[in-house]
Amino acid sequence: GEQRDGIFSHGPYEGEDGRTIHVREFNDLRNDYMPWARTDVRNPLANVIVVHECHDVSLRCDMFGGAVTTPMEIAANLDRVVVLTQEEGALRPLSADEVEAVQEAASAAQIELYMKAVEWTPRYKIEYGAFLFANHLLPFFEVAGAADGDVGARIAAACQETADRMLDDLVASVDTGLPGAVWGHIGTTPGRLFWPPAA
Repeated sequence: GEQRDGIFSHGPYEGEDGRTIHVREFNDLRNDYMPWARTDVRNPLANVIVVHECHDVSLRCDMFGGAVTTPMEIAANLDRVVVLTQEEGALRPLSADEVEAVQEAASAAQIELYMKAVEWTPRYKIEYGAFLFANHLLPFFEVAGAADGDVGARIAAACQETADRMLDDLVASVDTGLPGAVWGHIGTTPGRLFWPPAA
C-alpha cells in the first residue's frame, strides 16, 4: 500500500526457511511534473527498491496504506538486504557508491524543495494541492498507456479548475479561523480520535 506519494511498502512475501520478505519502493525520485519538483539537483535514478528478508518479523499493511512491522525495529532480525533499481523493465542491484549518490542527491533536493516551500504565499500553500492530486492521477493513465500527448496538462488543468472553484473560500477560512480550515482542528480534537480497524 502507498505510504506517501511515490513511497510504497508491500508484502509480506514468503522467503526461505520460514523467513519473510518485504519491499519498500521509492518510485518518483525524478519528478518534474509538479512545478516545484523541478529542482536543480536531479537524482541519478528514477527509483530505488529496498528488499528486506527477515526472520521472526511480521508485516501488516493497514487501511491508511501504511506498513507496520512487529517488532517495530527489525535490524536484529535482518538476514539479507538488497537495494535495487528498475531500468527498462529489469531489476539490477545498486553498488554502495550508487546508493550513496542517490542519498546525497535526495538530501540536497529535499533542502531545495523546502527552501522553495517556505517562500510560498498563504494562497499557494493551499493551491499547490491541485497539482499534487494531478500527480496522483497521472500514473494511472501511464499504466493504462493513455498518457500520450497533453494528458498530463489536461489532468492538471482539470484539478486546477476544481481548486479555483473552492480556493477563495478555503483561503478565507484560514484567514478567519472558520471551521472549514482543518489546520485549526489539528491537535485540538476533543475526546478520542476515531481509528478505523486495520485489514
